[in-house]
Amino acid sequence: MEEFFLKTEDGLELRVALFQAPLGKERESILSFLSHKNEGWLYDIARRTRGDFVESINYYFLAHVEGEPASHLWFTTSAENPSLGLLGHVYTKPRFRKKGISSKLLEVAHRHFFENGGRLMLLHTENPVAYGYYRRHGYRRLSGDISPGQAVVMCMEREEGELTRLLDEERDSYWIERRHLNTGDLPYLILLYSISHELPPEKPVSEQLKEMGAGDEPAASNSKKNSTNSTNSTNSTISMNSLKNSIKNRPQGVLYGFEAEAVFADLFRVNPITGRLPFLNKVEFGANLIRSIVTVRNRYLPIESVLDFDFYFIPGFEKGLFQLAEEVFAELSDNPFLKLEFKGFEGEKTKLLEALGFKRTGEEEDYLLISGERHRLVTMRRSLP
Repeated sequence: MEEFFLKTEDGLELRVALFQAPLGKERESILSFLSHKNEGWLYDIARRTRGDFVESINYYFLAHVEGEPASHLWFTTSAENPSLGLLGHVYTKPRFRKKGISSKLLEVAHRHFFENGGRLMLLHTENPVAYGYYRRHGYRRLSGDISPGQAVVMCMEREEGELTRLLDEERDSYWIERRHLNTGDLPYLILLYSISHELPPEKPVSEQLKEMGAGDEPAASNSKKNSTNSTNSTNSTISMNSLKNSIKNRPQGVLYGFEAEAVFADLFRVNPITGRLPFLNKVEFGANLIRSIVTVRNRYLPIESVLDFDFYFIPGFEKGLFQLAEEVFAELSDNPFLKLEFKGFEGEKTKLLEALGFKRTGEEEDYLLISGERHRLVTMRRSLP
């Protein structure tokens, strides 16, 4: 445990305790302070404070006023690569609010993160008041919005342009590792979901597929189950300038951070939100970022022979996504009765799915009216192997 003695702008004296998981006797203090959280969050907090997530590093900051716990925040990074962090559980007891306590906690946490290799801190919120608060403390919107039923992902950079530099480094990197998602990947997963929803590819999908040599039929896979590959899988076509422009939300209105959290939760137990069991998640990790992810999940109990299939990727890394998907198909090929199914909006994603061997089921298709425009919802399936 580390301790810091600080004063707010109004002269209020604070003792800030910094704990790193696994926690000892302090664990009960953290769990008690955050007891207002829902069951899913409490389960996650309990496991993290116990030290169950060995691939991640979890930091807890607790501010005391005259010996009483008053304000808290947490952030997590990967133990292997601390470039990205995820901030959360920022909470101040009602009678200590509007005294500048959480602002001081943020200062301490940001300094600790950036001085220890951090480059980009992420958070997500659906609270308009919280959104304004974080804007005042240096965060900017990365994806999403604060309209009713939506959420926003925000980021703070170590230096201006840090996210652009991270993407540039990824484009130039020749290091690639294809592996299963681990407990240190949560910040990287949230960034991937945000970028993949918000940044349009520079080239049409049909042109990308032609360059990759991908036709209507899936390529035969010679994938092995080893996870590390040291060859470059793609030439990036992403426009770094597009990060500097205002971002247009895609029609599906996905709650980016929460969707990534749901995928993450599915790794470890039945997800209380979706009711789905974990099955298979695999990522392609490059120099500093997850470039793509393929997820295959059971829908509901009992286990069905039809599994939900989905993927996300940073625009420009489509070739790596295809290689990752073929490895997933190979891992599932021992069960010839399985079928993979995708349900979603017709568009660029469905064209990539067709190139991966998915075909429309012929089921009655529906439309969703968003902002006066009709968007077709389609169902596609692929048999194994």
